[in-house]
Amino acid sequence: MSRQLHRVGRLLNAAARSPFAAVVLVLALGAAPLAAQQVIEDADITRAVEDELWIDQMVDANGIDVSTSEGIVVLDGSVGTILAKDRAARIAESTVGVRAVVNRIEVEPGIQRDDAGLAKAVAQSLRDDPATAPYDLEVSADNGVVTLTGTVASWQARDLADTVARGVRGVTGVVNLLRAADTGERTDAEIEAEVEARLANDVRVDDYLIVVDVDDGKVHLSGTVGSLAEKNRAISMGWVAGVDAVDGDALEIEWWARDSMRRTTSFADRGDEELEQAVKDAFLYDPRVLSFRPEVSVSDGVVTLSGTVRDLAAKRAAEADARNVTGVWRVRNHIKVRPLDVDDESIEARLADVFFEDPILTRWDITIDSMLGVVTLTGTVNTPYEQNRAEKLAERIDGVVEVINRLDHRYRWTPRPDWEIRADIKDQLWWSPFVDASEVMVEVDAGVATLSGEVETWGERQAAEQKAFEAGARAVRNDLTVVRRLYGPYPTYDVPLPPPFGS
Repeated sequence: MSRQLHRVGRLLNAAARSPFAAVVLVLALGAAPLAAQQVIEDADITRAVEDELWIDQMVDANGIDVSTSEGIVVLDGSVGTILAKDRAARIAESTVGVRAVVNRIEVEPGIQRDDAGLAKAVAQSLRDDPATAPYDLEVSADNGVVTLTGTVASWQARDLADTVARGVRGVTGVVNLLRAADTGERTDAEIEAEVEARLANDVRVDDYLIVVDVDDGKVHLSGTVGSLAEKNRAISMGWVAGVDAVDGDALEIEWWARDSMRRTTSFADRGDEELEQAVKDAFLYDPRVLSFRPEVSVSDGVVTLSGTVRDLAAKRAAEADARNVTGVWRVRNHIKVRPLDVDDESIEARLADVFFEDPILTRWDITIDSMLGVVTLTGTVNTPYEQNRAEKLAERIDGVVEVINRLDHRYRWTPRPDWEIRADIKDQLWWSPFVDASEVMVEVDAGVATLSGEVETWGERQAAEQKAFEAGARAVRNDLTVVRRLYGPYPTYDVPLPPPFGS
């Protein structure tokens, strides 16, 4: 069956269960709704990206130039850290109408580190992170560019190691030569079923307009997505065991799909047993969670997590993974953190080293106090982003069971007219591919924004609140209701577990 027939066939099956069959079929045959005929001008995209860069707490917009041609955004200029460079690209990718991003930003760190010292610092960071510590990885550096070599259990572990390396001050680039461990031969049909199920199980991707084909271990994705961020997410989900390459060039980005497609079809509900398996499957792709195998129980869409993990980051990651599974209504996280026997003095010393090596936090004097693994952070930083980053880094330290974040930040709200804040919030919501702005009502009184209406996921609710803050609200009252939609049916598949590392 050709890809187009495969695509229409899936939609015909969906349409048979949907009162919106005509809309779905029109889209499947290539006729976009009226909104799709509205062209987003390049100048408007440039303005939207620059607005986001000025708002963002991590990126210095003064050093970045933005230009757009036929939906392709080009970023030029210089920033102080590779994290800021990556953040600028993600901001562009998460803007409606952007088809591709060319990131020419140069990293010019304020410090000069010798290559041997930089490689040593990156290697230590990999050893300090519980999820990358089990791997014997080789690290080298050349003028700030770090190269990683070795073998890890999965493609997801490979990406995580890359992320950890980028979080060391002085790193200007990462060459990731890590290989995923061989899990044995797999047929194209097995790989295709697994990729389709991953796409279907994740609320951040609308799988009904994505077609998966696998040929000799190479995954081909085609169809339509609503944003470049969604496209990149779909491509990343194509990397499963046995895959040699993932090709997403045939995924077309149509900004109207972000709202029109997810909300045109209603499907049969997933049973609790099926939902339980979907959550467990999601854990298989998270290197922070995989080895702990948390226990999962589901009752009427409410997921309860239990069991034990070694570090707080794994507990937090398990909850996030469960929330991102399609059909999950709520998550109760009863996972217990039971670390190895690490004394408080060691925790404080290790975390102090992590903060010192972090390119964002290294300049701040943060006081760390650990008592029986409960870490309290005090001091002053510049932004809420830095406040949150300190907490996230602390969660990754062995021995930490909880973090009390008492860091203060210097952000002060600037008074503005309510009508102006409301207009900026509406603008922010429209340009976000993660929020259906038409479903969110906004009112502002004395700088306090009230959001009401219905959204489909907790992630969309959180994104709307974040956009309201970014638009200049003094405070946000989030009255958005998360409506439990009906989804399904969903493909099933068997996921090959990676062998114990070193076996």
